[in-house]
Amino acid sequence: MGRLRYLRFTGRQRVLIWLTVIFTLLLALTVAVVLHMKPVVVDLATARTSNAVNRIVVAAVNDAVDSGRIDYEQLVDFDKDAEGHVTALRSNMAAFNRLQASIADDILQRMAEVSSTDLAIPIGTLTGSPLGSITSFPLPGSTRPATASFWMWMSMSASCCRD
Repeated sequence: MGRLRYLRFTGRQRVLIWLTVIFTLLLALTVAVVLHMKPVVVDLATARTSNAVNRIVVAAVNDAVDSGRIDYEQLVDFDKDAEGHVTALRSNMAAFNRLQASIADDILQRMAEVSSTDLAIPIGTLTGSPLGSITSFPLPGSTRPATASFWMWMSMSASCCRD
């Protein structure tokens, strides 16, 4: 049996090998964390978006009621008999459609005013750490926060791949 020969690396080669191994492990860990958190992020993003839309719709309808755009006498007409009992109820569908279009326009305008920072998910929500309660930091030259754009990308990519 012959003697085993060992590879001898210089100090620079060893450092390069260790850096490659560490980088590969960190990349694998990051991929595993992202894949593990993807369903949670999608569910949180869906809930935050749904809550924001519901608030906007309720506010638009409340504003329509408060401003007087909804007049019940214009929407519904009662037919009564000689004794004053209601015999029929007729709705003015044209007035309902105008009201619906007016409220829908108001909702779309309010939706356009919602920024991605309003829908951002704090990192602390995902990790459970109170240190992560700060949502994100702004990117240089951009008004959108880094984590908001990341989570929006995550939710968009997940919604494209859902059954």
